[in-house]
Amino acid sequence: MNMFAKNEAASVKEYLLNLPEDRKKDIDFLHDFIQKAVPNLKPYFATNMIGYGSFYCLKLY
Repeated sequence: MNMFAKNEAASVKEYLLNLPEDRKKDIDFLHDFIQKAVPNLKPYFATNMIGYGSFYCLKLY
């Protein structure tokens, strides 16, 4: 399984529902763990992965 392979998910929920069986158990565990440990960090889906909290991109010159 190529973890960088493009998928068609448009949300965290859709991403989690469409995980391959060989990765589903581990990723579901991590997602649940993060949600319980830091519930104030809201999950989002972008660039083919789940992120938590805020994302800031700094432009360095």
